Parts: sequence; structure tokens; C-alpha cells
Amino acid sequence: MMINNAAQPVQPTSGAFVLKIIFATFCMFFGFAGVFVSFWRSNNYAVGPCVILEITCVLLININSTYKRGKLFEVYSRNKLQIVFALGCIVCALAFVSFIYFLQNGIRNKQDFHVDYDGYYFAALPGGLAVINAVMLILDSRMYIGMFDQQSINRVF
Repeated sequence: MMINNAAQPVQPTSGAFVLKIIFATFCMFFGFAGVFVSFWRSNNYAVGPCVILEITCVLLININSTYKRGKLFEVYSRNKLQIVFALGCIVCALAFVSFIYFLQNGIRNKQDFHVDYDGYYFAALPGGLAVINAVMLILDSRMYIGMFDQQSINRVF
């Protein structure tokens, strides 16, 4: 019985990579807690942006952790990476529109920041965080698509 001790190639970690994952994890928990706080305080406007924030953060953490383990191209094909890129673009556009809409309503109605019913600024906060995470997801997926293409070219030649 032979044991394979060959370790998977682990990608080097930079400080920006660690900060990106910490920020995405914080935003994911903020979105998770935001859904419950929104239901508890009857702020139905904030539920949608919080769910979008959670989905974006989970996808960003998943794709980056898969890359860090060295199994990105085993799990994600080029088509899946393109779907992640398209999803990131759609989420970025929707989150940006919701962020601007809730921010504009908060300014127009001269509200303070509160979580209760019709708290527009509280509803705008997860939308803004979702935009930031979606932009990071777009940039990462473009980088990984380029890496996939480079790896495919190297395999051919």
C-alpha cells in the first residue's frame, strides 16, 4: 500500500489577499445579521440588499479559497468562471442601483440613520458593501479567466 504524500500546490498569500478575505467575511456576517435585524425591526427595504451582499461574499470567499488551495481549475472551468464574471456584473449593477436609490430616498426624506421601518440609510449600507464585493469578484474572476487561458496555452505548447 503506497501513500501519496504529494501536497497540493498552495498559492502564496499577500496582505491584500488576506484583507480582502477578512473584509468579505465581515460583510458576509453583516449581511446575515442584517436580514434578521431587518425582519426584527420591520425594515423590509434592507432584506434584498442584505441577501445580495451574502451571496456576493460567499461566492467571493469560495472562489478565492479554492484558488488558495490550488484547486481552482479543477473546480471551476472557463465557462463557470465566465458565469461568475457575468453574475458579478449583474450583482454590481443591481446593488449600485439599490445603493443610489436608498441613499437618494434618505437624503430626500431628511432621515437620520436608523434601523426601524423605512430606514433608508440602513438599507443603503449593504447595497454599498455589495458593490465593493461585486467589484472585487469581477476583478478576481477576470484574473482567473486570464490565468485559465494562460494555463491552456502552456498545455498546448
